[in-house]
Amino acid sequence: MDPKSAAIMSGAIIPQIDPVDIGLGSVEKGSTILTAKPRKKTMTSVYLKYFETATDGKSRKCKFCGQSYSIATATGNLGRHLSNRHPGYDKIGDSSNSPTPQPVTVAKKPQAQVKVPAIELDHLNWVLIKWLLVASLPTSTLTEKWLINAFKFLNPSAELWSGKKFQTVLREVFRSMQESVRLIVEQVCSKVSFTLDFWTSYEQILYMSITCQWIDENWSFQKVLLDICHIPSPCGGSEIYYALLKVLRLYNLETKILSCTHDNSPNALHACHTLKGDMDSQKMAAFAIFPVLLTH
Repeated sequence: MDPKSAAIMSGAIIPQIDPVDIGLGSVEKGSTILTAKPRKKTMTSVYLKYFETATDGKSRKCKFCGQSYSIATATGNLGRHLSNRHPGYDKIGDSSNSPTPQPVTVAKKPQAQVKVPAIELDHLNWVLIKWLLVASLPTSTLTEKWLINAFKFLNPSAELWSGKKFQTVLREVFRSMQESVRLIVEQVCSKVSFTLDFWTSYEQILYMSITCQWIDENWSFQKVLLDICHIPSPCGGSEIYYALLKVLRLYNLETKILSCTHDNSPNALHACHTLKGDMDSQKMAAFAIFPVLLTH
C-alpha cells in the first residue's frame, strides 16, 4: 500500500472512533490531554494548621499568640506549646479557615497574694530575751545585722528592740525576780545550803551562780537561784569571796548557812574557807564545806 492510500484510510477510520478514557487521557476535538498521575500523599501534623509559615519559609508563627519558632522545630514542641499556652485550642475550631487569624489572649489567673501572718512584736522580743538567758549570750547578739535580716525575711514588719532597750528590760526582769526570791527566802525558817557553779562566757568572762537549797516544814526539797555574779579579774579566791558575801548579805542569809558545795577549784575553796573564818570570828553558826570532784 502506498503512503497516499494509507493517509486516506487513516482519515476515514480514526474520526469515527468514539473517544475512550483509558486512564491516560481523552480525545476531544482532535486534541489529546493527558491526565497526571495522583501524587503520593504526605503526612501532615495536626499542629501545623495552628501555625502560620513566614514568607521567607524559615519560621512558623502561632496563630493564637504570635510566638515564633524555627521551621526546623519538631512538631512535638509545637504541640507542647499549644497544650501549655492555649489549652483547649483544638475546640476553638480550625483557625486555618479564618481569613485573618486574630491572636487569642488567654487570661492568666491572678496569683494569690501570700498573706504575711501578723506578729506580736513585743512577744517576739520577749522570746529573744529568753533565748539570750538560756544560751548565756550577750545582748550585743541581737544587734547583729544577719539576725535582723533573717527576721525581716520571715516577716518584713518585724522590728527588734535596740540593744539599750534589751539591757533595760533585762535589768527590770532581774530586779523583779530578785525581789520575788528575797520574799521567798525570808520565809525560810530552817538552815540553808548553797551551791557555787562557775563557767566562762564566749567573751572569756568568769561567772558564778549561787543556788540556795533547803527542806521546808513539809519535808519537801526546795531550791532557788539567788544570783549570777560576774567575777572580776584576776578571778581569784578574794574576788569570789567578796561576790559571795555580797549576795549572802543581800538576802540576809549569813546566819542561816548550813553548808557550801563547790567544784573543788582552788579559788572556790579559798573563798569558802575565808567565809568560814569570818563566821567563826563572829561566833556565828559553823557550816560545812563540801568540795565536789567533777569527772567528765
